[in-house]
Amino acid sequence: MASRLDDPKKGRIIVIAQRLHMEDLPGQLMAQGGWNLLELPLVEWQDRKIELAPGRFGSRKAGRILHAERIGEEEIARLRSEMGERDFEAQYNQRPMPPGGALFKGEWLKRYKTPPQPHQVQGIFQSWDTAYDIQEHNDFSVCSTWALSGQNCYLLDVYRAKLTFPDLEKAIYAKRKEWEAGLVIVEKAGSGFSVGQNIRRADHRNVWLQAIPPVSSKQDRASQQTPKFERGEIFLPEGAPWLRTFEDELLAFPNGKHDDQVDSVIQFLAAVDTGNLVRFADAARRR
Repeated sequence: MASRLDDPKKGRIIVIAQRLHMEDLPGQLMAQGGWNLLELPLVEWQDRKIELAPGRFGSRKAGRILHAERIGEEEIARLRSEMGERDFEAQYNQRPMPPGGALFKGEWLKRYKTPPQPHQVQGIFQSWDTAYDIQEHNDFSVCSTWALSGQNCYLLDVYRAKLTFPDLEKAIYAKRKEWEAGLVIVEKAGSGFSVGQNIRRADHRNVWLQAIPPVSSKQDRASQQTPKFERGEIFLPEGAPWLRTFEDELLAFPNGKHDDQVDSVIQFLAAVDTGNLVRFADAARRR
């Protein structure tokens, strides 16, 4: 499509579509990145702010119908009954889901407009899910950055990229510096174990990076963390450019195409349960 632009510098491509499944054209473009999304579900599923143009915003409340004069509650009930919940959610609410059950529910996802202040948090933490075979260039490595405030966990940033092994090591250093993370967690397996060894060899005094061995299956680990979401202890940033891709993967788990972002999140939340995060971060600060 890009080759059809008369002016590649100023030209814009607009794709207007309804969602049909996770791997439809809008789904592929969002996963590819570099596109701005304007999403208008028939029935809004959460309170949110929508950027209509630079500096212009609209807002929608959960449950609000997009054009009730044309399709109201009676018509929506009939469509849900005739189409089934899954097809209705995809085609009318723009939220396709893979077949099968999912662990996480959209109504559990809370928002924040501004993150907690430094004096309100116990620290900044990062959790890396690294591609298992870094040489394949097929899988993503993901770093999720968190602020911990009491029982509440604030997701500050998600970095997701396909990286070679040298670039992975550089990215770990760069993201830690960018967010001034007190502790960085990697999985003690595959490329995470290898990059952890490299960093430790380079700095024997390093205690800011901790390798955590995986315990049980991915789905079992995720199931153990669902109560935190259900209790409203997990907060996501309003309007983050990576938010839609993140939420799609989370809500599709364990039946989606990718699970690297979910793995990063669950690894962090499991580490919170150990009660050692703040202690390790304090030890790293003293070094």
